[in-house]
Amino acid sequence: MFKHRKLLILAILLVVAAAVGIVIYHHSTQVPEAARLLPEGDLILYANLKPVHLFDLNKSGSVQPQGDYKDFVDRTGIQPERDIDEVAMSRRDTPDGSDVESSEIVIGHFDQSRLRDYLQLLSSSREPYRNYTIYSISHEGHTVRVALLDAGRVAITNMASPEPMHGIIDRSLKPSAGPVLLSHYSNVPLGSLAWLIDRIPNKPDNVQLPGGFAMAEARALMGEFFIGAA
Repeated sequence: MFKHRKLLILAILLVVAAAVGIVIYHHSTQVPEAARLLPEGDLILYANLKPVHLFDLNKSGSVQPQGDYKDFVDRTGIQPERDIDEVAMSRRDTPDGSDVESSEIVIGHFDQSRLRDYLQLLSSSREPYRNYTIYSISHEGHTVRVALLDAGRVAITNMASPEPMHGIIDRSLKPSAGPVLLSHYSNVPLGSLAWLIDRIPNKPDNVQLPGGFAMAEARALMGEFFIGAA
């Protein structure tokens, strides 16, 4: 009887361990939410910055905010090396090739009230969209749009049209697979803290794919390279 009880306990522990393992594996193979919120682009970059929190850079005195950055830290209370957990970015060239447009999703721990006050101070206009406020800020010839998706997620774009920001907000309310390039996420080594997926333009010396597709390159930073169709 005692032997059977031990076997039963062992079996239960094995089932629990297997279930936990499956959950962890499933979670680790999921595309990070920050990347899924991004609009389409020619390059997607993601970084998990949580390991940086292990180093108290401010306490060591190695980081001394200055200028606009100091003003940002003082007004918002945000210290990137402490408060930002994840960053995802999508970039693409403008149609005439003269500039680059980008979108960023930042996930972390923010004082929403202080950040909102800071954005109101900088913004030249505000647009309501789906019960969110999009702050427009003029910066170096671009209109930078910022939206607070919630207390832990911030979206930023510098595109001429507000539509990419609208799309980010829409995807934050409803699950989405994200940009087409994320179909290559399976090529990123398991557990990578930072990775990049880049679309390689079709050129005469590059391999051409049916339908005019370009190639895409997915890699984990400091890892291996992987090639796939975009």
